[in-house]
Amino acid sequence: MKTSFKELNEVRPAILRILQSPMDAKLAYRLSKIASKIDSQYKAIEKQRRELVNKYGERKEDAIRVPDNKMKEFETELNSFLEKEFDLDIQLIPWEIIEQAGIKLAPMDIAVLEKFIGMPAGLK
Repeated sequence: MKTSFKELNEVRPAILRILQSPMDAKLAYRLSKIASKIDSQYKAIEKQRRELVNKYGERKEDAIRVPDNKMKEFETELNSFLEKEFDLDIQLIPWEIIEQAGIKLAPMDIAVLEKFIGMPAGLK
């Protein structure tokens, strides 16, 4: 599936919330595989963000912060990185399995997860 680092960054918290729900072994296994692939890509996001903080930031005491006068450049470069698309090799999560597991999702969770869930035609 084609996705962007931005989409991945948005879906990660929803996946982590779902992973805390009790569920049957089949769904737990499938979600753990998806979460593992998302997490490995998320590490690339964090690495890039840290590199940009180091590039644009200034050290104050024991922390590095991006000053206001460099924030626009920092955000422009970070957003450019986040928009990059890549292939994420995962299977869609069948909606039926989520329903059978009794997992409760907030509307915002569904909005960010929609690309990762095999939604039935009647729900689209």
